[in-house]
Amino acid sequence: MAIRQLSQKGLIVKRAVAAGAVVLGLIDLGGLPAQVRDSAGIRIVDNRAPTWTAAQRWRVDPKPSLSIGLDEGDEPYLFSRVYSAIRLANGAIVVGNSGSSELRLFTAAGKFIRVFGRRGAGPGEFSERSSLILCILPGNDLLVVDYALRRAHTFSSNGQYKRTFSFQQEPGTSAPYLRSCFADGTLLTNNVPIANIPNEPGKLLPGTMQYFRYGTDGRSLARLAEVPDRTRYVHQHLGMTQFPYVPFTPESMGAAAARVAYINYGGMAQVDRRALDGKLEALIRWQAPRTRTSAIYDRYVAANLPATNEQRRPADAAFYALKLPIPDLVPVVGHMIVDAQDNLWAKRYQMPWDSIPTYEVFDSSGRWLGQVTTPARVDVYQIGKDFLLGRHRDELGVERIRTYVLHRQ
Repeated sequence: MAIRQLSQKGLIVKRAVAAGAVVLGLIDLGGLPAQVRDSAGIRIVDNRAPTWTAAQRWRVDPKPSLSIGLDEGDEPYLFSRVYSAIRLANGAIVVGNSGSSELRLFTAAGKFIRVFGRRGAGPGEFSERSSLILCILPGNDLLVVDYALRRAHTFSSNGQYKRTFSFQQEPGTSAPYLRSCFADGTLLTNNVPIANIPNEPGKLLPGTMQYFRYGTDGRSLARLAEVPDRTRYVHQHLGMTQFPYVPFTPESMGAAAARVAYINYGGMAQVDRRALDGKLEALIRWQAPRTRTSAIYDRYVAANLPATNEQRRPADAAFYALKLPIPDLVPVVGHMIVDAQDNLWAKRYQMPWDSIPTYEVFDSSGRWLGQVTTPARVDVYQIGKDFLLGRHRDELGVERIRTYVLHRQ
């Protein structure tokens, strides 16, 4: 490995070259860890380095404090397509099991209590095509969006059905997809603009994502942002047309804090902070390592092809072999979530071979606190004061809901 060091305004710029990859980063040499300035009323926070010392760093226990789920056994403990789960104030856990279109309630010790909701199109029922996403409303009611039917249901914390409301149709967009809820009970959603999709082979279809704030009466209260999203490619193989994403084109991310929304896009180490009316309040930036896609593309393809089913694999192999307009650099952020204390956790973009997820943590002012690693193969759905809750999926695809102890120094 060759390393060059260049002085730049009190920092060292490191350029490391290994196996064709170029990774750039900045290391603070004793200056302020962040510069904050105002530009036309927008707060710009340029983070040069994390502020935590080694003694202050938060950590997550590697072993779960609770695990719910079985390889085989009683139906309530067999999970399929879980995209959301929540621990309530009393410690009980609600799991959105999209595979059976129902919600499952468990005690704080992981014992099954009851099912509520079911497959259907009536009050308190969910379409089989919906991915059940939950959030907690003021008063501890649960809200669950039925994406396929453009509506949402509310239940009490013990699973009693309360009401159903439909979402106002936003012209030219898909149904709202729930990201999370604000403290006032309004909802952060992303809506995909609907457009005619051409079938011309080789054509690029640049993506756009719109973020909205909805009320629990289904009305749209504000369009918070419209940002670039992933690019699709019109691919024909053996007479079949597909619209796969171009590898490494950046996907936008959104997360709701108590009174602001965070949005990341463009593959950058930057997050917009927006008020509830959509006004841009701040830009939060940090120094992140970047990897050139040309150095890891072959390994990326080799890791992804076996994961596709046998019927699709020849078409996918032909797609990856094309001369695609792949971005030069791998995106920075792969997921965002806000914890119970209003800190933003931005997960580093994770390759198939990266076993340990790493999150960059920022406080509500935009200050970069530091990094936290989380257990392997766990998608984090909730971060409380002293716990993480998420879905663990093992090598065979078996899903379990697990909690882990979070230590904040």
